[in-house]
Amino acid sequence: MADLFSLAPPAAGTIFNVRVRANAAESRLVTEYDEAGMRRFRIYVTAQPVKGKSNAAMLKLLGEELGVPPARLAIRHGQFVRDKMVEVLP
Repeated sequence: MADLFSLAPPAAGTIFNVRVRANAAESRLVTEYDEAGMRRFRIYVTAQPVKGKSNAAMLKLLGEELGVPPARLAIRHGQFVRDKMVEVLP
């Protein structure tokens, strides 16, 4: 996959809208745009949604794609649902 931010990683405080699909056949990230032009990531992970495994896999995959360590990403909303808001920490 191509790096989403090839020039520089996103700044601290940047928030991403994410939809996670657990138990997928393969882990991958798809970028979508809604009618208003807002970007949202659809992330497929092979991990099961048990004890935070799918959230950890999602943060790892998103961090790899953004060029940011997963420790600098935090789920701000949606810990237990598939639609989430993920923030880049300083």
